[in-house]
Amino acid sequence: PFVGVFLPKLDENGEQPELSTVADPSQVHEVGTLAQITRLTQTAKGCQILLLGGKRVTLDRVVQTEPVMLAKAAEVADEVIEEGSGPNLAKAYSMEVMQTIKEILKLNPFFKEQMQMILERTEVHEAGKLADFGAALTTADAQALQEVLSTLNVTERIEKTLLLLKKELELSKLQSEISKQVEEKISANQRRYMLMEQLKHIKKELGLEKDDKEALVTKFTERIAGRELP
Repeated sequence: PFVGVFLPKLDENGEQPELSTVADPSQVHEVGTLAQITRLTQTAKGCQILLLGGKRVTLDRVVQTEPVMLAKAAEVADEVIEEGSGPNLAKAYSMEVMQTIKEILKLNPFFKEQMQMILERTEVHEAGKLADFGAALTTADAQALQEVLSTLNVTERIEKTLLLLKKELELSKLQSEISKQVEEKISANQRRYMLMEQLKHIKKELGLEKDDKEALVTKFTERIAGRELP
């Protein structure tokens, strides 16, 4: 079975609403995805559904409003790349997208796992699908991904995907740098702790310093010296 999946538009406060039902087509974006239901699991609160996205679809017309709204969806095709510089431009963008993905893979292991998971379910052999694939890998927000989804011109779509991937690359670089700084700080603290412990042990061996327990015993021994204890 298949369903049409559409992202709700932002509300008046610029926030993503959680719609339980859709009363008007204007509440959602026009371009959505035809998704196959690959798994449906019954839970205590309802159902958990695993969807596999496929072709782009648009809301065509409403065929029912009560008790719930039902609408017909129409398939949308990518815009044909014009002759001339169009194919070369799309190819250049595709090569840059692949190169950027490779750079992110070097910095982010999780990115590699996500990529392998997506590749198991889809084929990437043309600019349009590569654009969708690249966008799906990013951590961009829903509205940015919707913009890629709504762009039917393949060259413009892969350009938008490249921008998202470049942002992801900068984020991965920053995350890698932060991780490196934290590790260096932890290593420095651990080294300092080990050296201090070694120093305490050396001082104790030389009789220059006593440990806390010995110092406490000595302190109270001196205080009770010469006194009669009950």
